[in-house]
Order: sequence, then C-alpha cells, then structure tokens
Amino acid sequence: MARNDNNLKEDFEYIEKLIMKNCLENEQFLSVVIPYLNIDLFSNKHNKKIIELLQKYFTKFGKKPTSTELSAFLSSDKLKEAYTVVKTISDKITEEVDYNVLLDHTEKFLKLQSFQNTLLKIAERWESVTGKEDLVSFYGSVEKIIGYSLRSSEGHNYFDDIQKHIDDLLTETNHIKTGIEWIDEILDGGFAQSGRAMYIFAGETNVGKSIFLHNMAINAMKQNKKVLLFSLEMSEQMYNIRITSTLSQIDNKQLKNKIEDIKKGADHFRMMRPEAGLIVKEYPPNTITPAVLKTYTKQLISTKKFKPDMIVVDYLNLLAGDGINSYEKIKNISEQLRALSYEFECPVITATQLNRSGYSGAGSSSQAQVYDKRGPGMSSVSESYGTGATADAVFGIFRTDQDKEDSAIHLNIMKNRFGNNSGVTRLGMDYRTMTIFEDESLNENDEVNDIEMSAGEYGERE
Repeated sequence: MARNDNNLKEDFEYIEKLIMKNCLENEQFLSVVIPYLNIDLFSNKHNKKIIELLQKYFTKFGKKPTSTELSAFLSSDKLKEAYTVVKTISDKITEEVDYNVLLDHTEKFLKLQSFQNTLLKIAERWESVTGKEDLVSFYGSVEKIIGYSLRSSEGHNYFDDIQKHIDDLLTETNHIKTGIEWIDEILDGGFAQSGRAMYIFAGETNVGKSIFLHNMAINAMKQNKKVLLFSLEMSEQMYNIRITSTLSQIDNKQLKNKIEDIKKGADHFRMMRPEAGLIVKEYPPNTITPAVLKTYTKQLISTKKFKPDMIVVDYLNLLAGDGINSYEKIKNISEQLRALSYEFECPVITATQLNRSGYSGAGSSSQAQVYDKRGPGMSSVSESYGTGATADAVFGIFRTDQDKEDSAIHLNIMKNRFGNNSGVTRLGMDYRTMTIFEDESLNENDEVNDIEMSAGEYGERE
C-alpha cells in the first residue's frame, strides 16, 4: 500500500527511516544521494553509524553493499548493534513510495536539516563576526545548500529540452589558455574552464613531461587562476625551484644568487594577479589513490578556501589503484582522475609514460621513418589503451636528433575530442629556466613540413 504523499511532508522522523531503508536496499537511490549525505543530518545515532559505513564502502567499491558484504565491515559491537537496529526498523516499513516522490522528500529533508545546522553555527559565531568576509562565508554555506538537486542526474531530454541545447550552443565556452597558441587552436580555445575534461601529455622518460605540466600551471596562474599541483615524482622543493626559475626567467643554477629578485618578482606577480595561487602537494609514488587527491582537495576548499581552477597531477602512472592487472589498474585510475574534473568543475591536466614502441614503425623502413616523424600514436600509451580512451585530449611529446641540437621539442596531437585529430608542431625549450615557448622559425624547415605532410597523409593513428 502506498503512503499518502501529503502525510510524508512533515513526518521527518519517518522520512529519515525511509532514507535509511532505501540506502540499504536501493542501489539507484544510494548512488544519487551518497554525495549529499552527512552524519550530522541524521538524528538517530544508529543511522549516523550506518551512513558513515555506507559512505566508506561506496567510496571504495562504487556500489551498494549486499547484506553479507556490509556485515563484513561491522568491525565492532557498536556497529553490529547499529546495523541490527536500522535493519529491523527498515524491514518494518512495507509501504511503497514512488521513486520521484522519495527523491523530492529526501532532498527537502537533507536541505532543511543542513539549513538548520547552518543557522545554529551562524548563531554560535554571530558575536565574533568581524566583517564582510564572514558574511560571505555564511551566504556561501546557505547557497551551497539550496543550489543542488537530486534530480540533476536524470540527464538531458533531447527533444523536450531542445531550447536548452540551443542556448548552450549559443553560449561562448570559457577556456584557460595554455600559453601555446598551437595547443589552444587544437583545443578550440584552451583547457575547458568548467572542467569535465582531462588532458594528457604523453612521452618517454626524461623527455620533458613535468616541464610541460608546470608550464601549463604557470600559464594558468598568469590568467589569475588558482592551481593545485600534485607531485608523485619530485619533491615540493624541486618543483618550486622549477616554477621559480620559469616565473622569474632566472637560470635555475643561479637562483641562490638572486634571492631579492625572486622576492620582488613574486610580490609583483601577486599584486598584478591577486586571485592567482599555486599549491604544490607531494606524495610518495604508488602510495595514494585518486580518492586521496579528492579528499585533500575537499579539505583545501573547506579549510583554506582554496578552490582550484586547474588540477595538475604529475603523473598518472605513479598513482596507486585497484585492478587485477596493470591494464585495469591504469584504466581505473584514469577514470577516477577524470571524475575529479566533474567533482571540482575544473580541468585536470596530467601526464603518462610512453612505450618505446611509440617510436618504432611497422612494415618497411620507409614507413617506419614516416611514423617516427609523425610522432607517437595511441597504441604507444604505456600499460593501458584505456588511459587514452578515457582522456579528452592526448598530446605526444618527442624529440629528434635535430631537436637536441636546436633546444627544441616536438608536440603532436594523438587524440582530441575538441577538434582536429592530426597535427604536429615544434616548440622551443629553454632548459636553463625550464620554459617552453613558441618560435615560428623552428617550424620553418623541411623536417617540420615533412612531418605535417606525413600526419595529413596517414590521418589518425590507433
């Protein structure tokens, strides 16, 4: 028998029980509400314990646990007691509630409980309010509560919502410029500022992947953006040396002799770009998962009010992940990294390793030579084709013997969801200051023309 919708409206105690029942039994419901659940929103102490347990399980496995799986997580007598109480109450609820009605009342419950908690916090701190900054913080808390909808996961109805689609087409997309016009043109403007995209720079060991990443970070800061850079390869101090050298254009070996210049330069940069920021966070390689990066970023936003406009990860293959083999591991890591661009509404920039096969062709020697000139293809992405398949754009970094003589480097487009899937350019590389730059003269020679012709002739490579 279905419970009357009107009777549900004010019966928050019953709605809390209904939420718990569906969290335990309805995977679709749990997957929708799990990002918005907070133990402080529930009055029952047993519900709090089970909600916390479900969050941990869902974060790790991405699904609703069965009764048997959940039982394995009941590591204490208090947890076992909480589960028994909650399960007993849930089993007593036999009324059927329409799914959409359930979502509506769950959303109202969560928002009102959040609003109440926020008002109590404001009341406790009101006497210590000193200025607009605190008021803005209060307003932000309230805005965050009313700004979400549990129905947002229902998707876009193409025909019913055609006007929204047209409005989106006519709305100019904002981009974060990369600092390299060739890349910006390939990406139809640069990195998508609103996120929902992951960009990968792929190359062999010591070819310059990290240099590309920190140059992208600096170019974003020059546009008054905040950048969060995770390093799993170099120490924070080593990264800071590279960043300082590039920002100041001082030879990295001379930094210790230019301390005052560095300080003045940093102060001037901050004065001209007051919203810009950079946080470099170091982790040991192969010890943390993308979930740890997600947690750290959330803490940074909450405690430091540092909301990144770009997340840089150096680099993908050094993250830990689940999987029965390297293919599954790297594929899962790639998918979770790209999910961060949705979670924090900013682009994710990272790098990956290339196999040596990326630089050797198949068939005749002449074909191999042309293949080499065109740069690496998607099949050369290390360990997992899933990495390239997940990314929205993949650039290949490679060097020829001539590049080494000219202090240059080649960049080709391997995959691109934003436009052309073929193309190559030659960039300057100043190793004294770790700076990548465009120089038209580097592309005005027969070698680059040959590469462009080769790319056009053979098209996109698998």
